[in-house]
Amino acid sequence: MLHFNNTTVYTLATRITSRFLWRLNVSLSTNVAVESVNPNVKLDQLKETTLNVPKNEHHTFDDFKTNLCSNLSNAPHSVTTKIKEAENLHDLLEVIKLPLSPKDISKILEAISLWLYKNNKLRITNNKTSVEDIKETITNIDDISVYSDLSTSEMILRVSKLASTKNRNVQLLNYFFQNIIEYNKELNPRECSSLMFSMSTLSYSDERLLEKICSDLMSSTSMKAISNKTLTSIIKSMSFLRYKSKTFLDYICNTIINSQIEYETNQIIAILQSFATLGYYSQHINEIIMLHKQHLTFELLKPTEWLNVMWCYTVFRRLDSSQAMSVLDENFVRKLILTDNINCTESTQTLTNQLKLLNINGYAQYAIENYKGPLLNNKLVPNVVKKHSKQKESYIKELENTLKNILPSPFYYNMNINTGMGFLLDAELYMNSDFKPVIMKNGNVPDKNCTKIGIMMADYYDFCLGMSDHNGLMKLYHHLLTCQKYNIVCLSYQNFGIEDKIERRVAYLKRQLWEKIKKSPQ
Repeated sequence: MLHFNNTTVYTLATRITSRFLWRLNVSLSTNVAVESVNPNVKLDQLKETTLNVPKNEHHTFDDFKTNLCSNLSNAPHSVTTKIKEAENLHDLLEVIKLPLSPKDISKILEAISLWLYKNNKLRITNNKTSVEDIKETITNIDDISVYSDLSTSEMILRVSKLASTKNRNVQLLNYFFQNIIEYNKELNPRECSSLMFSMSTLSYSDERLLEKICSDLMSSTSMKAISNKTLTSIIKSMSFLRYKSKTFLDYICNTIINSQIEYETNQIIAILQSFATLGYYSQHINEIIMLHKQHLTFELLKPTEWLNVMWCYTVFRRLDSSQAMSVLDENFVRKLILTDNINCTESTQTLTNQLKLLNINGYAQYAIENYKGPLLNNKLVPNVVKKHSKQKESYIKELENTLKNILPSPFYYNMNINTGMGFLLDAELYMNSDFKPVIMKNGNVPDKNCTKIGIMMADYYDFCLGMSDHNGLMKLYHHLLTCQKYNIVCLSYQNFGIEDKIERRVAYLKRQLWEKIKKSPQ
């Protein structure tokens, strides 16, 4: 089961590898001996070195490449072209990462080893590829070669063992994932579940493998008899991995609806939470809720379970007044806090519950028409927010720098506004119909003719994999802010690059603001 893709050289016979390393060591020893007579070459310079071809050696190097191409007569045209274009040995080592047979890779490595051995006049200079890098590359190839004959089921077992020991060996995982993608006909539901659980445990996934898993599950005849436990595990893993495929999720919903198997209440709650986390909502979810409605009641569920279900309804935009009242009632909140204090050993769970309560409270205030029920007592649940990641903070910092270059002064915008709904609004400003900013000095709110703009920064983790779509939280925040009459400008990390020059970010943000002003009702 050997495979060589465009990013990783997966395996090579140990016989060739060891011989290559032996010749490499011999040739390097010779080269270093030659250079050691030069008093201008420092020892530190020799430790981190690159093998380049001096100008006066290029004619010989071209002959070497021509001979190498002739020895690879059956290699793809793209490979021989790459060899002919190689400027140094680094470029030649990159060639072996292309789709090649083990025999051709062996020929290339043999040729490079002979070239190093014969050409003592090659100089060692600081540039791209160090000698240690070359040796490490070949050694890594040899290390992985021991797994080349494993079957798919055994590779899946090895991935599971890596997950159980929390061993995030990226190179080995990539090797296993690539081979499973290329050489397995169809994964069964148990194998799919195992792979997805392992990926979610290690927080490391391969989108191509996830796509294959979804495809195989939809085509598998054994899906008809899949256990409720396995299916629940698959959906939970998808939410942890942030992988979203609408076609697959629609298929899963139909499987649940048409299943003859009785799902436990905690499984249905876990499934609904996974859908909400991914920001997936459809008529199918309504059917699932109606199908299990008799089990999803205030009287039958524990406080935390009821909170989770009501939060899902909030994300799905189907929370009604009576449901909001049941969660925001002070007696229920006190009971929830007491349950947290008794059962929770981690403060993160308490924070999560507080944020969900604040989300629901914001929804009741601004999204439910004519809501007359209770609201949260901030003495019981303060206006907390989840701390931004360092990545998100860096984006918000650059957003502020960009606003400084657009607006006359800091009096024209606010940053990091606590919405009181469990999250921060990254920036807010007001603009009039002439596309001119309006001052907000001393907290004064401009008149109603101005456009109220909220800016949200969406980094990599705010998006789902598979579909280029915001996750459930980002969608909920967007909806809650819209209900507060904000015109939302959502800046994606894909367009608002912190590595870009300020001029580029300024131009991009101006265009987004202008588009928002044009579409805003006056």
